[in-house]
Amino acid sequence: MGVLKLRQTFGLRLMTCWLALALSTPESWLAACILIGDQRGLEARAERDDETLAILTRFSGEVAVERRDGEEVAATPLMALSDGDRVKLSGAARATVVCRDDRALEFDRSQRMTDELCAQGTELPAGSFAIVEPRGGRIQPVAGSYEPASRTRELPEHYEQYPVVLSPRHTALLESRPQLQWTEVPGAVDYRIQWSGPGFPAFATSRKELRCRKQDLLDGLVTICSMDWPPDAPRLQEGGVYALTVGAWLEHEQQPRVAEETTPNRIRILDSQRAGELRLVVDRTRSLSLTPPIDEATRLLVLAGHHLQDQVYAEAIPVYRQAVDLQPSAKVYTTLGDAYRVIQLYRFAAESYKQALRLADGDADRAAAEFGLGHVDYKWRRFREAEGRFQLAQEIYVRLDLEEEADAAKKSAELARRRIRR
Repeated sequence: MGVLKLRQTFGLRLMTCWLALALSTPESWLAACILIGDQRGLEARAERDDETLAILTRFSGEVAVERRDGEEVAATPLMALSDGDRVKLSGAARATVVCRDDRALEFDRSQRMTDELCAQGTELPAGSFAIVEPRGGRIQPVAGSYEPASRTRELPEHYEQYPVVLSPRHTALLESRPQLQWTEVPGAVDYRIQWSGPGFPAFATSRKELRCRKQDLLDGLVTICSMDWPPDAPRLQEGGVYALTVGAWLEHEQQPRVAEETTPNRIRILDSQRAGELRLVVDRTRSLSLTPPIDEATRLLVLAGHHLQDQVYAEAIPVYRQAVDLQPSAKVYTTLGDAYRVIQLYRFAAESYKQALRLADGDADRAAAEFGLGHVDYKWRRFREAEGRFQLAQEIYVRLDLEEEADAAKKSAELARRRIRR
């Protein structure tokens, strides 16, 4: 059953490959298409690990798992459960599982996991189990998250000097009139928003007309400016590829400050057919909080995962952040860090990986977090630190027999080593 769902997900990866070709550079298109091969590998592993019946997506109170062989272990977020495992709840504890038949089950008393029990659960959109099942310390691969590191022009101090676009950023979109968000530049009096694409001039806005407030974005308070789509501005066109930049005007400066990006901030509206399919999944997932009820953390994980598959990072990232607030998990933080890294927000990626390292409850969690931090160190030109993290991740991946992850860490370590020798 799990293999069937993964094959359905593989069809979505084909769409992702085509989408990346329109969205980004040839390199990122190649990385997304390589994931099709990764998906085939996931199918093969699912055949080997077919004993996984369900994933424990949410629990509260005192919860333990009694394995079929009698061993009892404390429950951990996103723990894999096999047929015959007993989820033991004490007192007012509750637990939610997502089964391999794409059903979710919430219960408040001890239960032994069986296919018959899963069949009583609430039906989820097809492929939901595949997008919450952990692999190598993360929930699902993000397009480009395994590719060898490359350098970037972004450094931590850029966030105080330039308006860094937070959303939409290197993403597909469902909506043609998105809200814009960027980091505030102290002393800015005006901002210039520039769209490069079919029929779009630049437009400016006064700082007084914006909503700018401090938000807690993983690494502390950051002042974020938000701007609704101007009513007189044209909509983004379906199938069009756009580049978005924001410049900050400061008094006594002749030119606006614009953050220098490694690659243009490319944005694309999903075509109507794929957007319609995704909206059906989104509407179905949102309705799960109504009748019959499914806990909010599980619903958010499913919702974010479906957005992530179509590279709709503008929707996936804030939903993952909500989910991890409700059920802190190293695997979710690592997936969130991967998403931030792919859209080139390395400061937030670093903080996500640090949180994952703090919450790691196994070697796979630690390796994934170290691998992600290695990428950030490399991009910030800390090559010795990057090499050490990549080597550590590689050693753990080898020990866990995770060949693809070990190979990616090895290649990244070699790149860092070459940079040190220069």
